[in-house]
Amino acid sequence: PRLERSFKLGKWEASVPATGSVMRVLTSDAPTAYGLGGIGRGYLFIADELWTWRGRDLWDALFTATGKTPYWRGIVLSNAGFDFQSVAWEVRELCRTSGPPFYLYSPDGSVASWLSDKWREMQRRSLPPDVYQRLIENKWVEGSGSFITRAQLAECIDPAWHAQLAGQF
Repeated sequence: PRLERSFKLGKWEASVPATGSVMRVLTSDAPTAYGLGGIGRGYLFIADELWTWRGRDLWDALFTATGKTPYWRGIVLSNAGFDFQSVAWEVRELCRTSGPPFYLYSPDGSVASWLSDKWREMQRRSLPPDVYQRLIENKWVEGSGSFITRAQLAECIDPAWHAQLAGQF
């Protein structure tokens, strides 16, 4: 309550007029995200559940805006995914292997203290194993969002076969 008068609140924005600080909630529309970031000011973006993002356009718009200021931070809050070709995996690996300014915090298992062992056990019994491992144990597991795994697809491919455009008897 003591700070309430310091803020100006709108439907999609909160600002502090005394400092010029602004927080905006953005849509996931990549074209409108280009050009964000403040020249000479701080820039923070928070990407939620990156594993669910289709494509990388929004990520590219947000990340390329970091060049406008030395005072930038990006935070990704996300469960593990299943697509090892996705921007979520790419960003995870960049953070895991690059060192500063990138940092990865990816704990093993469920670290949410409010989730009871009884609830986790119920989830383990009711979810497919790959879904449980990904969403509860935070493990990247191939196949969780796919009809078949890459290994199953590879078994269906024979490089010696040639396309057949018409039936032959």
